[in-house]
Amino acid sequence: ALIEASSFISYLIDAYNMDNFRKFYNRATDLTFDQAFKEVYSKTLVQMEKEWLSFLDRYKPIEDDLKSLADRKVNYRYYSEAIDPYKDVLAVYAGYSEKNNILRIMNKLAGAYFSLGDYKGAQTYYGQMSLIDTLNPGDHFIMGNLYLLQGQKDSAQTEYLKAIKLDSNYASPWTKLGEILLGEGQLDKAKEDFEKAKKLNPSALDWVEIYSGLAKVYSEKKDTIKAQQNLYSALQYSNYYLSSEKTISANPYLKIGEIYLSLGAIDSALVPLKLAEFIEDRPAYLGEIYLKLGEAYQQKGEKDKAKAYFQQVLLLPSGLSEKNLAQERLKSVE
Repeated sequence: ALIEASSFISYLIDAYNMDNFRKFYNRATDLTFDQAFKEVYSKTLVQMEKEWLSFLDRYKPIEDDLKSLADRKVNYRYYSEAIDPYKDVLAVYAGYSEKNNILRIMNKLAGAYFSLGDYKGAQTYYGQMSLIDTLNPGDHFIMGNLYLLQGQKDSAQTEYLKAIKLDSNYASPWTKLGEILLGEGQLDKAKEDFEKAKKLNPSALDWVEIYSGLAKVYSEKKDTIKAQQNLYSALQYSNYYLSSEKTISANPYLKIGEIYLSLGAIDSALVPLKLAEFIEDRPAYLGEIYLKLGEAYQQKGEKDKAKAYFQQVLLLPSGLSEKNLAQERLKSVE
């Protein structure tokens, strides 16, 4: 209904100009709505609605309208409904050979597929983008993340190294390489990669990942003091990360919750994790959030809640790593 109302108002403004719309807006109340409409537009609301519907029947959408429609679908989280309009826009831009617009729409398409949990679909477009814009390290970094979600560590490492080759100051790929090595138990090599990331130009999120990674390294090495020092550094940067975000995002809350969980502060972890759950709807991130919520409730001894969250991880198209951990946690709960 909101989209239809917006379309109708746009038609009134475009067809009868903004001055008339302002007159109507200033005169209309709940009691005088129909009368004010007829006085300004010399037509009843029903007559105008028929005119608008007739206009829609004749109208052939151009690329800007299609893009606007798709963007609104994404904003309302109707990701699957955004894909066809974006593809239509892409076809138009391809006919014009407009490189920047093609890349922009491919990025939006990849984002829509990612939001649906279709990581291969997202990869298709990021792969094409990396071929069109061969100097963009960000495409290779995201490709690495998509490979990692699917458990393809070797391919992920290859993409991260491509990103580093294109930008030697890019910290994010080094943190991901460190996480992969950490998962394989190569603690010293993981530590080296986290330390390399430190010396570059880390973002607020990178700093959180660096210190969280180092905390895990020291925890595995049984160095409790250094592990806690790094966790507190990660917590400091996670709060900075939260304050620096320009839009409401679940990821800072997820990171804060993860750190409190690692510190053993379960109740303090649950608040940001539940906020992250409320905000997020993308399976890749929801899988991480549900896993951490399950771990928190498991530590509190609330087995039913823990099992429910671990099962949700398995039902979603979440990352392979999260699915494997959820299966392990379920066995330990039972």
